[in-house]
Amino acid sequence: MTESLYDRYKEALRAGHVAVLRGRFEDALVAYGEAARIAPDRSLPRTSIGGVCLELGRPDDALVEFDAALLIGPGDEGALLGRAEALIRTGRPALAAESLDALAEIQGADGRHVEAVDTLQRALALEERGGRRRRYQRAVRSLRIASGDRAIDGAPGIELGVLERLPAGPTDADASAATGHAGPGDDEAGGSGAEPGDAGTAQVEAEPEPSGPPDPRAAGERHIAAAGAALDAGDAPAARAEFLEAAAAFADGGLTYAAIDACREALALDGDDIELQLRYVSLYRTRGWRDLALVKLGHLLRLADLDGDLAARERVCAEGREAFPDDEGLAALCG
Repeated sequence: MTESLYDRYKEALRAGHVAVLRGRFEDALVAYGEAARIAPDRSLPRTSIGGVCLELGRPDDALVEFDAALLIGPGDEGALLGRAEALIRTGRPALAAESLDALAEIQGADGRHVEAVDTLQRALALEERGGRRRRYQRAVRSLRIASGDRAIDGAPGIELGVLERLPAGPTDADASAATGHAGPGDDEAGGSGAEPGDAGTAQVEAEPEPSGPPDPRAAGERHIAAAGAALDAGDAPAARAEFLEAAAAFADGGLTYAAIDACREALALDGDDIELQLRYVSLYRTRGWRDLALVKLGHLLRLADLDGDLAARERVCAEGREAFPDDEGLAALCG
């Protein structure tokens, strides 16, 4: 591409971006189309056209553009994400999950482990599959290793009870310094040099440690462990209750990944619980996954219609109206 042609290409893209920012989507389509004609070997213009088609409520047209972009650039992340959004909107969640799988693979290979975990969590929400769950577990492990097993964005709390904890490393010392609690080999008397049996030392050890606010992660882990014990004892109702308590604890601490997984474990024990299903919707909203929440609500409405469960239908619609009062599609489903 000559310098003059490249300048024209950049100007067409710039015009498209400005038009999008100003809400002039038809003008953006013209500008991006010009960029695509100038540089047919570049995927960005087609990805940009797909994004505008989504804004205009034309997911089928968007899908054509995203597929064309991926033929040019198979690793175009924007096209993969856009394709997933278009497939969700056209009622093909399993295919959308496959697009997210491909995106997560690129993110993980690039060392962006938090993004890979987030993307695979979305894929799992669309379609539960054994191979995908194993990839998800590996992504969580990679994130833990990369972060030194520190809590980053709540993600290391995922898969509690499924992924083993990594061996304790330098972060144990960091935690001791942060909390003021001595480690196993430290001088718990504060380095005073007092001999065992000294009255001053005994008095220090007898004083209770200052108590802080409850740790949501620790509380959630305790409930996960109790759920595992209940399952081992064959008490599924008790296990379900513990998973729900874990989900609530994690959610209170902003650990939405872990809360979603705890809900999934509870749902495996009682798939007909409408309130549990709606808790998923709430967690998806917390995570910012609007489309997934809407897909879930639509799925619940279809199940309620198939079962002839008017009470469940009204409950789902009430939740949907409160969460998404401006969504025309959901309003039409609820009638």
